[in-house]
Amino acid sequence: MNLPSRRIARLSGAVLCCLALSLELSGSVFARQATQAAPPSGPPGQVSGHVYRADNNEPISRATVTLNPTGLNPTGGRGVNVTPVVQTTRTDTAGAYTFPSVSPGNYMIMAQHSGFIKELFQRGITGNAPETLSVAPGETVNKIDVRLLSAAVISGTILDEDNQPLENATVAAIRIRYAKGGQQQELPVKTVSTDDLGDFRLFGLPEGNYFVRVENRNMNFQTGEPNFRSAYYPGTTALESAQRIKAAAGAETSGVRFSVAIQNTFTITGSVIDSTDSPGQRRYIVSVIHLGDSETFSVANQPTNDGTFAIHGVPSGEYMLQARSIQVGPPGPNGGPNGGPQGGQRQNSGATMIRVADGDARANIQISSTAEVNGKVVIENSTGLSVAGIRVQLQSQSLPNGIGGSNFNVGTDQNGAFKIPGVVSGSYVFAAGGRGGTYLKQAVCGGRDYTTQPMTIDSGATVGDCVVTLAVDTGMIKGQVYNSDKPVPDLVVVAIPQSMALRRLARYTQTGNANVNGEFQISGMIPGDYLVFAVPKNDEQSYFQLEFADRNQRDAERVSVKSGDTKIVTLKPATLQ
Repeated sequence: MNLPSRRIARLSGAVLCCLALSLELSGSVFARQATQAAPPSGPPGQVSGHVYRADNNEPISRATVTLNPTGLNPTGGRGVNVTPVVQTTRTDTAGAYTFPSVSPGNYMIMAQHSGFIKELFQRGITGNAPETLSVAPGETVNKIDVRLLSAAVISGTILDEDNQPLENATVAAIRIRYAKGGQQQELPVKTVSTDDLGDFRLFGLPEGNYFVRVENRNMNFQTGEPNFRSAYYPGTTALESAQRIKAAAGAETSGVRFSVAIQNTFTITGSVIDSTDSPGQRRYIVSVIHLGDSETFSVANQPTNDGTFAIHGVPSGEYMLQARSIQVGPPGPNGGPNGGPQGGQRQNSGATMIRVADGDARANIQISSTAEVNGKVVIENSTGLSVAGIRVQLQSQSLPNGIGGSNFNVGTDQNGAFKIPGVVSGSYVFAAGGRGGTYLKQAVCGGRDYTTQPMTIDSGATVGDCVVTLAVDTGMIKGQVYNSDKPVPDLVVVAIPQSMALRRLARYTQTGNANVNGEFQISGMIPGDYLVFAVPKNDEQSYFQLEFADRNQRDAERVSVKSGDTKIVTLKPATLQ
């Protein structure tokens, strides 16, 4: 399989929840009671504080404050065991709140109120990482103050192609965010449905720039009935030609009005060609995945027993067809086919690309045996670090992240050996680490170096004798940010490789934060040549764009980090281009 590398524009819900925590925290996080290894003991304590507006420090009355146990509790004293529970209260007219009976333990505090952004307790500047609050037996913890930012609102109307209200359409406020390695992501911050007049109101938004997208996830894959197409304001189907909307804190941006057109849909038919020689009965799952410039999502999954498939209701576009064979055999002594442990099932897979233009399309999917990659991990100049349990990953350069077959990982045994079975044919890069400040220094298979270059793996192949070398000689960049001899706080310091090839590998780009005195420290720097910037925080993380360093070189400090080096630099705030 030879599939093109693609950037990812949409994340799965699980990943998105983590990445967008600073944008909107789900209330369910605070409705979940943490599991306690052992209930703490001792007399209850007390927690109190205030909720204020972040802009003018005025108190907020009737704000909801939640005390949520984290599951990490200090050792209690003698007394009756009491398990910490979730507690909720409201602030008074002075913005004050009190939890008078708090079991010993560790907690997080969250405050919320209509018209404001949910916020966790944190000391210092709003938007930093939330803090865990520790309550000892009988302790009174006060001045736990939370400051809320005013929320923004975007409102408007969605119409159909005849300029009639489009009812019950899904509308999302989208932010663009970049990740290390230059990957572009679309982050839905808020999603609502239109009413019977086609009106929508996206409320509770953090201040910033957004794209508004109307989404179509109601396509009928059985009948293929036409439906409206997904579109961005002011009515384009491509993110690149969409218009950004500025949402100001405490204000409503209204009049976002645009039409979406009906789209014709087509049918993809074909057959699964299984060239594997595994015995036993087989059935197949065929997945159709849309690969767009602005979003990547699963269109449909269809089971088939004879290998033929027909997916209806597919709009024009580029798609990946993926098939998985599930072989069902007689149960063995361990519950699997022929004695296997996997519940009676074994899988092989295959994929192909197809473009749907202005008519039905047909394609066959070749299923072949999966490959295996094996080898060992060594730690260069280690100081007694164990090579057991290190995670070795193969990250696909052929399939979008999150799609089956895109990533594989295993742990090493006590000797550092690893074996990755079931690898789908394609192009991969190695990743490894997670042990005492190590980093992947080199990956060699069969005498060829794949440290920074992808490795092509063919169906049914065995790629052996791989040596993945980790090193512990990382360096450090530290210093201070100044502007006209005055320290500048709360900036992001980012170290970007001078080499464009290395920028595409996430592990080479590192960041740190300047404190209230403008001081920063970035540990774990892989030896090499870097451009170092001090930039304002921004939700898009635009400093991870591959071209950012080249556009802003005049504001960069060039730093060469040698093995084990500590480089001390003075930075000035960058004026971004």
